[in-house]
Amino acid sequence: MKSNRNLLQMRQQSTALQQDLARLATAQQTYQAKLAERDALGENPREELLRAQAGQDIIKVTLKRRKTLKDQAESVKKRYEQQDEKNQRQLVTKKKSIKDKRTEKEQVPADFDKDEAFGLLRDEGRFTERITRITAAVVLPILPMLPVQLLLTSLLTDIPYMTVATDNVDPEQVAKPRKWSSELIR
Repeated sequence: MKSNRNLLQMRQQSTALQQDLARLATAQQTYQAKLAERDALGENPREELLRAQAGQDIIKVTLKRRKTLKDQAESVKKRYEQQDEKNQRQLVTKKKSIKDKRTEKEQVPADFDKDEAFGLLRDEGRFTERITRITAAVVLPILPMLPVQLLLTSLLTDIPYMTVATDNVDPEQVAKPRKWSSELIR
């Protein structure tokens, strides 16, 4: 009896297993059919929607980053242009300053030459005035010089002084610097 029972139980189990196998085979066929149907239709619309939303989020982030980078680039460009304008203004100022300094440098030798000419004329005038007084004293020892004569002599010696201010120095003298010589005055 026990063996019949065991045999009966084994047959029942075998039948149950065969039914389970048949159900699994049917489920597998159904699953594969649905997969084939899905492949034929495309992906799940919900998955497509989620992917599209994720793509839009990525696009939004990318656009936001591009806008930020564009703003930063414009800011840097604006600062560069401002700095460039500032440098250009400084360059123009420096060029003008250099030009003014060159003009002043060119004037210095001319001024020295004018000063030298003025000194020579002054010494010549003094010498002429002394010679005139000595000559007048020798020729006319009794008569002193009248004030008009003194003024006339001074005026005649001052005329060369007036020409020094309008005198132009030769370019050859200005082109090359030369040492100041006090021997001419002695």
